[in-house]
Amino acid sequence: MALKPAHPLDEVKRLVNAYLQEGKDTVFISAPSRSVDQVMMIYPHFGVEQEAVTFILNGILTLTESDFCFSNLQWNDPNLVADVYGIIYDGKPWFIKFLIENDCLEEISFHPPEKPLRTVSGKTIPGVKR
Repeated sequence: MALKPAHPLDEVKRLVNAYLQEGKDTVFISAPSRSVDQVMMIYPHFGVEQEAVTFILNGILTLTESDFCFSNLQWNDPNLVADVYGIIYDGKPWFIKFLIENDCLEEISFHPPEKPLRTVSGKTIPGVKR
């Protein structure tokens, strides 16, 4: 397990803020069914997908280095390394994964963890049974 993320959080947050504050095309959620739909199921008062996307991105903005868990290859491609984080956000445990490619935050996963996550700071984020 790597002790440091492949993608600096300052850069991740810069891309999220450019999307949220300036409307730039710096964020791409490629698996909305796993992330956006999960958030909307947990928060049914979100009326449109964009509210769930904003919730996800605001959650990413709360990440710190101590929330990092590990990095892994996407599709066995050594050029596509995703970072995995675990946090308690809005009182709930979340599995978060992303990578940066071509100045865009991509491959965003944001859903309850299926199994416990251990952060580099030693904190355990509980898994959620479905």
